[in-house]
Amino acid sequence: MLDAHNAEQREPLWPALIESAIRVDKTLKDTPAADDEYVYWPN
Repeated sequence: MLDAHNAEQREPLWPALIESAIRVDKTLKDTPAADDEYVYWPN
């Protein structure tokens, strides 16, 4: 389903400069843990 959605999208106008892991439901003040959930976010 996600592949079908992505296939319909336009190519980006410029490349992402960085792709980094973003912790889910955590702030920068929270201490990271080994079992934290995260997503990769291009920016």
